[in-house]
Amino acid sequence: MVRAVRQQQPDAVFHLGDCERDTQRLEKEFPDLPLYRVCGNCDREPVYPEVLQCTLDGVKFFCTHGDRYGVKYTLDALLNAAYFAGADIVLFGHTHRALSEMMQGLYVVNPGTAGVGAMCTYACIETRDPQRRHPCHSGSINHAPPACRRGRMNSHVYFSRNVT
Repeated sequence: MVRAVRQQQPDAVFHLGDCERDTQRLEKEFPDLPLYRVCGNCDREPVYPEVLQCTLDGVKFFCTHGDRYGVKYTLDALLNAAYFAGADIVLFGHTHRALSEMMQGLYVVNPGTAGVGAMCTYACIETRDPQRRHPCHSGSINHAPPACRRGRMNSHVYFSRNVT
């Protein structure tokens, strides 16, 4: 995760639960970087909320690990909660599968897994680029997608540890 933050130089980072040690390391390495986080089902003594709602650059985010919404089976409950919260973008983890799609008027993003090895992935969202039809790009820790290398618009990198 630290490597991805160094590579992307985001304006903010979201951690979508599981492995609070990761967020502690990010805080230590990047003390001035805004870090938003939710707890996951594997966080033994959760101190962060299960759901986080915030607005960045006028974009409303609905963030959760996803286990409480049954995201391994269906996204219906998650989309319903995000819709009624007035969200523009839904961020979740838990499933181990990267996802970046428009669903029922919401951008729905699961960054995949920021674990160890070749399968490390993250998502990068540029909130200030009105020319982009779909603001989310995924990448791997070792290979950032070209769209995320274009300079520091206002990109946010999202991580999901995905330990179930």
